[in-house]
Amino acid sequence: MTGNKNRNLKARNLDLFRRGVPEIYARLLEVEHVADAAAGAPPAERTYSARFTVKAPAREDLDAHTFHLLQGALRRATDAGIAFFAEPRSPETYFLVVVGAGHGGRLLALLERIRPLCVVVVEPDAGALRRSFDSIDWTAVFRAVRARAGELHFLLEDDADRVSANVWRVLRKTNPAAADGFTVVAHDHHDFARRIIRNLADEAQLIVAGLGFFHDEMLMLANAYRNLGAANARVFKRTPDRDRGLPAFVIGSGPSLDWAIDAVKEHAGKAVVVSCGSAFRPLVKKGIVPDFQIEIENINVSPLTTQVAREHDITGVTLVTACTVDPAAVSVFDDVAYFFRKALSPYPLFCRTEDWSLPLPGPTVVNAGLSFAQATGFRDVYLFGVDFGSQLPYQHHAKDAFHHTPEGTAYKHVSYDIEVDANFGGTCFTDRGLFAARDNLVEAIRVCGDGRRYFNCSDGVAIHGARPTRPEDLAHPGALAGLDVDKRAAVRDIVGGFESGAMLVGAWPGDAVGNAIEAYAGRLKACMAAIENFGDKAFYQPLMAILRPQMGYLDTPDRSTENAVNILFRGTLFGMLIFFEYYLSRVADPAHVERFGAIARDQLIRRFDVLKELALAGLGGEAPRPPSPSEPVAAAAGEALPELLRIGRNAVCPCGSGLKYKHCHGKAD
Repeated sequence: MTGNKNRNLKARNLDLFRRGVPEIYARLLEVEHVADAAAGAPPAERTYSARFTVKAPAREDLDAHTFHLLQGALRRATDAGIAFFAEPRSPETYFLVVVGAGHGGRLLALLERIRPLCVVVVEPDAGALRRSFDSIDWTAVFRAVRARAGELHFLLEDDADRVSANVWRVLRKTNPAAADGFTVVAHDHHDFARRIIRNLADEAQLIVAGLGFFHDEMLMLANAYRNLGAANARVFKRTPDRDRGLPAFVIGSGPSLDWAIDAVKEHAGKAVVVSCGSAFRPLVKKGIVPDFQIEIENINVSPLTTQVAREHDITGVTLVTACTVDPAAVSVFDDVAYFFRKALSPYPLFCRTEDWSLPLPGPTVVNAGLSFAQATGFRDVYLFGVDFGSQLPYQHHAKDAFHHTPEGTAYKHVSYDIEVDANFGGTCFTDRGLFAARDNLVEAIRVCGDGRRYFNCSDGVAIHGARPTRPEDLAHPGALAGLDVDKRAAVRDIVGGFESGAMLVGAWPGDAVGNAIEAYAGRLKACMAAIENFGDKAFYQPLMAILRPQMGYLDTPDRSTENAVNILFRGTLFGMLIFFEYYLSRVADPAHVERFGAIARDQLIRRFDVLKELALAGLGGEAPRPPSPSEPVAAAAGEALPELLRIGRNAVCPCGSGLKYKHCHGKAD
């Protein structure tokens, strides 16, 4: 009888996965014989878990709008007698990552206790998931998640770096506003889980960064309209299937460029040289004239490019830059082509085809450089100075880079405090931003890996998918030795493929943008007003339907004014909501949750009204205007967030446990 039950359960589970997650089902069919042979493997008894929280907000880390939202909300909360814990009040979380699929009974209990709305099941052993079909009712797991309109994802992956990167992608595309408190529980594979958790811990604070800011979007719309409206404006166009017949050198300005630059000079005639950002000056100073200079930033580019143009002849260098770049940075180049970035507001307004964009072009200019090489058809790509960190925590940039000149003294060196595997063995150091850039580069190599080879000639972090290659080995037979291709013809062909024509942008649609801003404001306010239960994180789901975090991140935006307006506002709205959730989850007394939710909602709507008026003033006329220099980007140095109400250590904990605060939530203080 038990055998029949197991066979029926197995058949139901197989059918469930076939219908619900067909890509996982296909993987499981490949391991059926392995799973059957290993049936009966003993389950792990221990559980290992970790919870990640956002760093407490500080004035210097917040934009002015988010700061004033919090300042107003916390003052009103204090006046209302609302106190806050240092850590979340309850174990409930929006995101749950479970490592080890063979413990469905535990998973059901976990879902009931923490009520997640997005669950990621990670299993490095596909056979273990397949074996679980004999004993776990996965239908009950699916039903428990979907009862709250939640999402259930499966990752069959045994590379901890790829798992952590994919977990962040799921979080980023689903609801970055609710990242605070996300939880990882390992029912099995504990060493593997610890590596994942270590990676996630290194990247946890990045969720607040990289979402965009209203001020930047306003500036980038103005820059893009000016750049694309020029009579001679041209746009980059992808040609990924056009084999160029010679390699590309993608060059960053990491410290190891000093070690590799002689090899770059020796072989530059056999490769198309793609200079990324501040690699420009070290290359030109060494007598290496890049074929292409890549830029992506909207500010702080013109000091670098004008410095190089003042010191050296850069005739023959084609600038390939994001259309949002500071127009002053463009003026020193004879030949310029613009590309679009899908995650930015100019894309849905001006980009007529996806071929005008670079795939995976950030977060650093090196990511854009690799993307350019892939999108223009190079089959062999060599990386130089792509260190993403340093062998020594205090080193940064090649010695002749802009950052080491008197004009670059304002550059503030970040702390390389994360130890990672190095390219040629051993370890080196990176920081959180470069850690994420490395992950994106690895993903770009994985996505564009077929028929391409990647060689990492940098003495920095290891880059999965790129073969460690010492610069001196390029002279060996089988590398670049003997390569005889007309480089100039390849460069001419790439440049000749850029598209040009009058009126890449037409008249600015000020009335349409203004109407879209008003309509967006109406939808957002109506959605916020409809929240009836701030204690249930499901209230975020209708908001995410408006903010659409996946748009421009994984999904290509359709061309529309409405999509541009969403991207304009949503980065700052995400920042506001992240800290809205931060304090909402830390309200000490459950009876005060709804009161604080209403206060914070009111403050958020007030701040959004300020944003709306700024947007209408800047974008509703005949041409977009950049933000006024007098408009504050950050709160003034003398301002501060208010002190929160404190709970006496010997007082009864407000959470309702009946324990003294010092024995309950006060343990975190």
